[in-house]
Amino acid sequence: MKKRFCEVTVHRNEQNSGITKSLNYMIKLAKGEIIKSIASDDMLDKEYIYDIVKYFTDNPSKQFVFTNGYNVSENVHFPVDSVIKKIYNEPPDLSGKNLLQRVYQGNFVSSIGMAVKKELFDAYGLYDTNIAVDDWEFILRLLSNNVEL
Repeated sequence: MKKRFCEVTVHRNEQNSGITKSLNYMIKLAKGEIIKSIASDDMLDKEYIYDIVKYFTDNPSKQFVFTNGYNVSENVHFPVDSVIKKIYNEPPDLSGKNLLQRVYQGNFVSSIGMAVKKELFDAYGLYDTNIAVDDWEFILRLLSNNVEL
């Protein structure tokens, strides 16, 4: 079995910069080609990283992916023993018809399962630090530039 997470670097802000500025700082520092952020109250399935790397390896033209997830009680600890509900009962319709408009009207792309090739940030910019829902604006920016989800 290959060694996982061969290199981990920890950075600590001297003062709270906010989520978006911290994410942008970490994206700039990232050396890998896939960006996966995770909030302090989120958990990933034990195979998530493997599955995402495999997906990008098997689909080299893809630059963005998002997966299903589960809402769980605040009191749940890993391994999860109490699922409240699945985020998507049915996979979202990602067909090209009015996708930008549909995402604009109601963001259905769950950031919990979102992974992005770093090259998208290089090409289309980092998160907008003036907007509270930074990942939504970033997804809209990608769609407005015809990036395929």
